Amino acid sequence: MISVGYSMYAIPLKIPIPHRSDTKIKQIYIQNKSQLGTGNFFMQLLPRVTMLLQPSNDPQNARRYISSHYDDSDELFANFLSPDMNYSCAHWSGDPDEALESAQKRKVQRLLQKAQISVDQHVLEIGCGWGDVAITAAQTTGCRVTALTLSDNQKRIAEKRVKEAGLEERVRILLQDYRSATGPETNGGYYDRVISIGMFEHVGAEYLDEYFRVISSLLHPGHGVMVIDGITMTHKVSRFVPSAYLRGSNAPP
Repeated sequence: MISVGYSMYAIPLKIPIPHRSDTKIKQIYIQNKSQLGTGNFFMQLLPRVTMLLQPSNDPQNARRYISSHYDDSDELFANFLSPDMNYSCAHWSGDPDEALESAQKRKVQRLLQKAQISVDQHVLEIGCGWGDVAITAAQTTGCRVTALTLSDNQKRIAEKRVKEAGLEERVRILLQDYRSATGPETNGGYYDRVISIGMFEHVGAEYLDEYFRVISSLLHPGHGVMVIDGITMTHKVSRFVPSAYLRGSNAPP
């Protein structure tokens, strides 16, 4: 059993501490929200004021947010990511001893399978990170990939990895906002597949309609397939949390 110190009181919570308690903090709050409440008036007001004062996630600000988050240090991310440098949520098997790299590979494999990519197709990846998904797609299916990022560091490292894999003719990494993306010159100006992993929670609530509208305009109307994997909230704890993780973000409900 545990007691949580909150607003200068000790509140007994009848929840056994799980084996991996670091992954259960939010669940503990959600299950005991009626007892814990939302804190004092200032703590309730702060997230709302923060959201009101936060600049819009327009293309210029989006570029600035991403640069401030990803372009400071390559070593920082290499220290806690798996060697494939996949940053978004892994797909775990449930085995507590599973390595992060294994769970990330499972995620990439599952999402590429859902996309049903064939060798003659052209894939657009929105938010490519350090390039692992684009590289894996080209290696396993023989397709072409155009991948977008707003981070100089991610583009540089992804291009280096593409070159090392010998995929320069199949994978192209662009420093470009999804809102300015255009279709390929071939295939009627459409992409056959659009993949976006760990991206749409950073779009911003006011831009979600535009995000899907852009994807719809780029995706082949006859046989196009879109695969999206991202963070949503089934229980809304605080809008301040995702914004603190990356400015301009907003996990959709």
